[in-house]
Order: sequence, then structure tokens, then C-alpha cells
Amino acid sequence: MRPATEPAWFDRWQPAEAWAAWRPTATDPWDFAQAAHLHRRAGFAANWESLERDVARSPESVIADFLPRELTGDEQQNLQAEQSTGQILAVAGEARRLSAWWLLQMVHSPHAATERLTLFWHGHFATSADKVPEANLMWRQYLSLRRLAWGPFRDLVQEIARDPAMLIYLDARDSRKAKPNENFAREVLELFCLGTGNYTEQDIRELARAFTGGGIRNGRFHDNRYQFDDGEKVFLEYRGPANRAEAIDAIVRHDACAKFLVWKLVRNYVADDIPRDHPLIEHLATRYRQDDLRTADLLRQIWSSRLFFDRDCRGARIESPVEMGVGLLRSLGLSFPMEVLADALRELGQLPLFPPSVKGWDGGNQWIDVRTAILRSNLVHRMIQDGRFAGEPHLPSWSRKDWPAIVKELVQLTCPQPISEQLHQGLVQIARDTDGNDQQRLAVVMGSLATLPEFLVA
Repeated sequence: MRPATEPAWFDRWQPAEAWAAWRPTATDPWDFAQAAHLHRRAGFAANWESLERDVARSPESVIADFLPRELTGDEQQNLQAEQSTGQILAVAGEARRLSAWWLLQMVHSPHAATERLTLFWHGHFATSADKVPEANLMWRQYLSLRRLAWGPFRDLVQEIARDPAMLIYLDARDSRKAKPNENFAREVLELFCLGTGNYTEQDIRELARAFTGGGIRNGRFHDNRYQFDDGEKVFLEYRGPANRAEAIDAIVRHDACAKFLVWKLVRNYVADDIPRDHPLIEHLATRYRQDDLRTADLLRQIWSSRLFFDRDCRGARIESPVEMGVGLLRSLGLSFPMEVLADALRELGQLPLFPPSVKGWDGGNQWIDVRTAILRSNLVHRMIQDGRFAGEPHLPSWSRKDWPAIVKELVQLTCPQPISEQLHQGLVQIARDTDGNDQQRLAVVMGSLATLPEFLVA
């Protein structure tokens, strides 16, 4: 952590410059490290072959591949086939196995950025299968988050406001005219749309009246008009008889909404420690409002920006357990039992479908302490020791068993920043001193690499 008085790396940027499009130059080229950075942040990392292929393309075309587009007939069929297994697990009530299935999607899906963004929204609209007894409701929420992930944000909140899993999780399915439940109203304002400091307790009480009458029938949202409070409500800048949908529209139109969401997304994709009131956030929020809160447009600008490709941006986030585990499998072409990975990720504090609270995962420095750092290293060792490679690890030097080159390639694939020559030589010596076959040597080297600060960040 930097001293409190020391400016952050992003403080040297003026907003208009920071969010302007980055253009490669002779001194700041589009190279392997920048391509790896883009994949690590926008998706879940990539293997060596994919990164070499993308270096030969333009960054604009690589970013375009991350963004949503209409699927071809074959792609749609493949997606439906992949999701059929998830649906079977959901109907069978297998929430833990459903979480493992989602991890498998993150590892193998050609749409890694969509899965990564869906995971972000899952943490933002946190709902846990620990409290929602029907796995099928969690499954349907996942499908909604994935379908609406790229925006406009209004559509996503409207869907969440009628989502049975969310209503159960926040005890909001029995909110009645005579006794409005304030849980959902509070979280919509504080955690989902505006953030603290942008509403009052009176706003919560009035807004709760707009959410009365919502319930669940046969696993679907049901409007009970007899239990809806149709009187005038006064909250934020709204006055009128708002129903559920009208209330959401009023909240999303509030100026604080765009700023709050931009801050959350910039933390997720750029830097953990950027303040919510930073000028960089306000500048980007203005554009987000103009674009009708279309998250696809926002992320295109973020991923294309000079700030994003600043060398100091690499390593400005602590990698989450899911990002670490999924990224390692993707980058090395490794297979590992997903249910075993799911159990390990829960121990590390991040199991999809099981966030710890309605706040989701705090992220940032909360991911790492002495215990979890050791657990990460042990997990990395185990994944490589017990995993299976499709042929050989995706490393150019692997066939030659050139360990100095292999270590260098491992660092390039899994670390956003280089390590010192002394550490490099130490890892090479570890490989040479390890008894066993080459996969066991690789496991020991990667387990050791995973203890370094350069590995823990993204």
C-alpha cells in the first residue's frame, strides 16, 4: 500500500486525456504484455497461442471480440447445449454443482468477457443459494444477468426488481400495503443504484411503498394489485403514485446512478483503490449518462483508453480467487475437477452463487491475508500437480525443457509485472532441485511463483 500522502498513479491523468483512445507508439507498443493485460482484465486470461495471435491484430479488433454481438446459428446451438447441463443441475436442486458448472463455463466459454461481466453483476446484485432454497431460481437469475449484462442498466434493474431469487433473499416477497418491507428499497438505493450519501431514510420508507404487492407464484414474479399502495410517494426528485417499474426508472435517472456504477466498474476493470468522487469517475459518468447507461459502450471506452493501457495500470488490482483459478486454467490449457476448484474457492472467499452477504464481495485488499495467500499457493500447486493438460502446457519452451525460458514464459502469462532476476533464478533453481517428473516440477515452480506479490495482482 502507498502512503496516504503519496498520489496514486491515476492522479497524474487529466480526465479527458485518461479516457481518450490509446494509440500504440514505438515507445509504447501493442505487444504481448499489453495483450495479456487486456485479456486478464476484460476476460479471464488467455493462453500463449491466443496472445501471439492477438499481438498480430489491432487492439481495436481484439476489444471488439470481447463486446456483445449477435450469435451465429451454430454459436447459439453451442450455447444452448452448454446451458442444458446447467439447467439440469438447477432443476435437480444442485446449487453447489451449478456453481462448479459456471466455473467450467468461465474456463471454456468463447465469451469470457460476458461471463466475467455476469460475475460482476452477480456480486453487485448479490443473491446467495445459502438462503434461496430453489437452485432453479438462482439459475434463472444467472440467465437474466447474463442476457442483460451489457446494458442498458435500466433493463437490468427492472429485471432484478421482479426476480424471485432476489425477493426471497431480501425478504421482499411479502411486502404489503399495510406493512411495506424496506429491505429491497434500501438495497436498491444503497448497493444497486446510488451508493451511500445520496438518499435519506425518508426516501427508503417512501420507496418501499412502491414495491408493495410483489410476490411469487409458481416460481415466477406475481403482482398482487390488492396489496399495492397506489398512493402518492415522494422520494429523491420524484413525486407521484409510482409503481415498481416507475420507481426504478426514477432511481436510474438520478445523477448519482451513473457515477456510482462507473466507480464500481472502474474498480472492477482498472484500479481497486480509485475513490468514488475522483474526477476520472465523474468525467466517465457524464458519457455513461449520455449513452443511456449502456455498459457495452462504457466498457469499450474503458478498455480502449490511455488510462487502461498505462503501464502502471498493470498490477493495480488484486486478483480475485475466481479470476486467479479460472485464469490459470485458461492460460496453461489445464483441466481440473470443477467441484474441487469450487470447494477451494469457497475457502478463499469467493464461490459463485454463494456471496457472503447482500454487499457481495468486498474485493481489493480483502482478498489477501497471510492465510489466503498460503491457500492460493497451495491451490495453484494442486491444480497443476493433479490437473490434466491437453497435450502439453501452452508454453513455447516446454518441449525443450528449457527451465529458464519456461519460468520467463510463466511470468509473462500469469503476472502483470516482471519479477527480478534474482527471483527468476530462484524459481529456475527450484525446478532443477525438485524430484519427480516435469509436471511435478511445474507445480512446485508455480506454487512458489504464486507466493509473490507480482502473482497476486492483475
